[in-house]
Amino acid sequence: MKVRKILDDPSVVILLHIQEKDSARHSDLVKLNHSRSTLSLVLRDLEDEGLIERKVVTTRPFRVDYTLTSLGTRVASGFRGIKKELSEN
Repeated sequence: MKVRKILDDPSVVILLHIQEKDSARHSDLVKLNHSRSTLSLVLRDLEDEGLIERKVVTTRPFRVDYTLTSLGTRVASGFRGIKKELSEN
């Protein structure tokens, strides 16, 4: 498998997006060109792996925010470093 293909995986794209923004709303993540059902599965997997945290904000209208855990931050930083290395070469 090519490294660039791994970096294009929806899980990696979401991790890097959340890291870049510090947090992300569910509605922002939908804009990354994922179907809602696929996005929900990916988010659940990332949460189960301990890479992201989900927080429901009960304002009107309610929203769901995602942030990286400390493990998620380390993993995303690793992917970001790989991405940087590839872009420089």
